[in-house]
Amino acid sequence: MIHAAGPFQGQDYAVAEACIDAGVHYVDLADGRAFVCGIEALDSRARGRGVLVVSGASTLPAVSSAVIDSLRAEFAEIGSLTAIEIGIAPAQRIPRGEATLAGALSYCGKPFRRLEQGTWREVYGWQAIRRRRYRTLGTRWMAACDVPDLELFPRRYHGVTTVRFDAGLELAVLQWGLWLAAASARSGLVADWSRHARRLQQLAALFDPFGSDVGGMHVALAARLPDGRERRVVWELVARAGHGPEIPSIPAAIVARKLAAGAIAARGAMPCVGLFSLAEFAAAVAHLAITWTVSATDAP
Repeated sequence: MIHAAGPFQGQDYAVAEACIDAGVHYVDLADGRAFVCGIEALDSRARGRGVLVVSGASTLPAVSSAVIDSLRAEFAEIGSLTAIEIGIAPAQRIPRGEATLAGALSYCGKPFRRLEQGTWREVYGWQAIRRRRYRTLGTRWMAACDVPDLELFPRRYHGVTTVRFDAGLELAVLQWGLWLAAASARSGLVADWSRHARRLQQLAALFDPFGSDVGGMHVALAARLPDGRERRVVWELVARAGHGPEIPSIPAAIVARKLAAGAIAARGAMPCVGLFSLAEFAAAVAHLAITWTVSATDAP
């Protein structure tokens, strides 16, 4: 059973529990940090019924972890991994589901923790804004978002001292609008922006003529080589023809097909990390206008 009825922020595990009781494998597309990271509470119950319960079979953390695992394998000499930086830069002219938008707004102006240089620091959703240049997309303003990777990856990749995730809308006016919305939430003027998801969805659609259907994603790793130099490896994806929104559904399809084929022996409840490879993801998106490049640079 594939559960795609978000937003998952604030949901309980009633659907997953019903699947366990029925002896049915469960996969969801959640990207809510607490929801995905908390799924392990159902582990013993799922093992007892001999089923697999997977949360986060979406862009994050499923695709992001597959990319990291692939880059570490490709660059075997990468040394000690110290930092992970992930970002998503969606196109403007794409469908925006109300549930997806509500999920992104649920932490707008709300505090959350992320690991920075070995210390857990508090940041606020859709703030900590900065610029990043993509090879194909150009410059985007990126802001901090609360995602499962921030909690899962410090545990999965031992020795990492920094894990950050940012998202950048195509149109700067909308990105800075979110920054202002976050500021108003921090000041107490708005309690919860997710309640206004439908109106903001309609407002964003008015700006579609000024945007494109090309979006992207990046995963950047920094590692300390044995000789003391730092290596930075960057994976950068480009999705054209409005195919970016297809990506979040791909991991669930991969996991479901592998379960049907008996290719996943694991049972229990877990976040969707390590259940498929980047090569399997590449095969699943081969029919879409999605490509990526990998580059590496060394510095003293």
